[in-house]
Amino acid sequence: QLRDSLASTVVSLTSIPEYQTQAVVDTTSSLRRSSPAVDQLLETIKVLLLGQDRLGEGLPALDVPLAGPSALVDDGAGGFLIAEERPGRLRQVSAAGVLTTYMDRMQGRYKFNMGAISDVFRTSEGALYLAGTQTQGHGVHRLSPDGTLTQLVGTQARGRSTVGASALASEACPESLWVDRDGTLWFGEDGKVAGGVRVLSVGADGIVREPAPALPAWGDAKVVGLVRGSDGALYALIGITGAKGQIARLAPGETQWKKFAEVEETGSFGDLANAPDGGLWVALDRSGRLLWLGLDKKRRVVLDRAANSPIGKPCDLLPQPDGSVLVIDADTSLVHRVTREGQTSLLAGLDPKRPFDPAKGVALNVPQGLALDAQGRLLIAEMGGNAVQAWKDGNLTRLSGGVMGGTTATQTLDLARFNGPNALLARNGLLYVVDRLNFAVRVIDEAAGEVRVLAKNSAPVPMRLSAGQTLAPNAVNLLDCFGFTAASQGPFYFSAVYRNQVVRLQETGQAQLLAGSGEKGDAGDGGPADQAQLERPGGLGVTPQGDLLITDVGNFRVRRVLQPQGNAPRIEAFMGVPLAQSIGRLSASYAGADEGKPATEVAMAAPAALCYDPEGNLYVAELGTVYSHALFNLPGGAPLIDFSTLPVVPARIRRVDREGRVTTLVGPGGRFLTDPTAVDALVLPTSLLVDGQGRLVVADAGANLVRFFPLRAIP
Repeated sequence: QLRDSLASTVVSLTSIPEYQTQAVVDTTSSLRRSSPAVDQLLETIKVLLLGQDRLGEGLPALDVPLAGPSALVDDGAGGFLIAEERPGRLRQVSAAGVLTTYMDRMQGRYKFNMGAISDVFRTSEGALYLAGTQTQGHGVHRLSPDGTLTQLVGTQARGRSTVGASALASEACPESLWVDRDGTLWFGEDGKVAGGVRVLSVGADGIVREPAPALPAWGDAKVVGLVRGSDGALYALIGITGAKGQIARLAPGETQWKKFAEVEETGSFGDLANAPDGGLWVALDRSGRLLWLGLDKKRRVVLDRAANSPIGKPCDLLPQPDGSVLVIDADTSLVHRVTREGQTSLLAGLDPKRPFDPAKGVALNVPQGLALDAQGRLLIAEMGGNAVQAWKDGNLTRLSGGVMGGTTATQTLDLARFNGPNALLARNGLLYVVDRLNFAVRVIDEAAGEVRVLAKNSAPVPMRLSAGQTLAPNAVNLLDCFGFTAASQGPFYFSAVYRNQVVRLQETGQAQLLAGSGEKGDAGDGGPADQAQLERPGGLGVTPQGDLLITDVGNFRVRRVLQPQGNAPRIEAFMGVPLAQSIGRLSASYAGADEGKPATEVAMAAPAALCYDPEGNLYVAELGTVYSHALFNLPGGAPLIDFSTLPVVPARIRRVDREGRVTTLVGPGGRFLTDPTAVDALVLPTSLLVDGQGRLVVADAGANLVRFFPLRAIP
């Protein structure tokens, strides 16, 4: 575009002798006044990216961060595929070690996403079976070599499968997979549904069966690994809550599982795989051990975290023809090769201990939260990398983290572990970090060289707050936190997505309910904030007047809480129209029908993040519905919202000026990234801020990028 705009001006400029400097300057100035599009294009080109363009496509696999790798499978060509769980994509690592995208809705060989992939199985014909929480619901899908995607198990609902029912008419909650040569599909349940876990099968007739009843000892457990052994028996690795794990065996022709071996405790990420010598590889993530187990029950510890193994949390396994095994380390999101003797080598993923190398550029793993500190540093909550990063003057510095883990105690800055940090805020020389999967708000104190816990409670299902209730710091749970903000002084605020509430958090760690009764809905505008209904509150922001804005994601609106620090905060509509109206008007809105309208009259598509610039303009990021299923799974695996029945629209960012008028800035109808099908399109904007250079900074969790958009040249 820039070349075309300049073409007509080249003759005018080159017709002036090069020694007539002033004439060149005068002509250039005249052309700029008559052709402002040239300057606009130049400004567009200044949009910068922090991260790897196209998710590291075509780069060495050791230079690309992986977003929560959950499963490995061979690719049939000497390489292997890696499932990235939450974004629901498959990446391919060739035999030469180059990473490309195999399955992804934006740029993969196959244009699908399968959110929360827990296991993958490949048949000899090249078909892939994928278990997890797909867009259509929990279940199992088959991806044929020709690209046809077929659902085999599951409905829209997550639940306990019904034995004797059609697999497509039965609820499901699969954790592990195996497919026999005759096409019989076996899947192990993950124990998130009442009734205890089982190993079930689906034959050619599509009926769910339970070939053998579960053993009583399984109880509240998960079937985290399934494999057909070299002896023809089916082996299942059972992770039993609060107890040692168990490997059970179902011999050919038998109808009763039998206990085969007891192993150390394992959690959700354990796995079983065949070893070429006829034994079994066993990954035990919770105890940090990799075992070799013979079918004669002899065992050998190959790697042990207690003995300084480089793999802290071994999970999915892929045996190799040379006798080694590929192992995912859930602690670091790295893939290692491990020999029978315990020698390890890295194959894929960005080593969190590797220092920043300007020659290789910046690589980020699910950047979900942003903040600016007094030093002008851009701070990044890197959810997939379990780290807090700082970017300034072309340098990326890891402030803390990089390895999965957590504790209730104070840790040193260099040794602290995080688990899914997704939001942060800098204030008064301290950095407050929502360590979501550790259920905590933690405080990074660089001057003291430590990371402290401000508030934390590890209940598996967070408790809803009641009006007037005050929680002690050890009762505050951040598991379902999405948004986190505060004014320069006073309390913090966080959104509790699962509870449909917004909570006020004091600097002492105590918490009170601010908004949302906990009942899901869209009511209460004009009344007390703590009695209003919300549906999946997301991003938060403080207005220049000190009020609090809430992106009410499930209601497709933005709400405002007046005087949030006061004794009787009230809530009102701020932006958007009711959900039913938005759904009917989205196509027209993306076609430009809402441009210039007041904020209270526009249709929105899942607003999730917002911020103000120094001039008082508001910027609001909308997730759209294309990738939103991959963003944020609630406790129990439920998706943020069921987007399957909503219009398919992409993410975008809109500006609300000081007069309350709305224009699109990023996405279809805007100035930047207007093509939602392009490889550089906006994917999942989860956090916004305006930096000291006047740029809009966007954390794009779906693209593993931080994006910078110039604002100063925009009228």
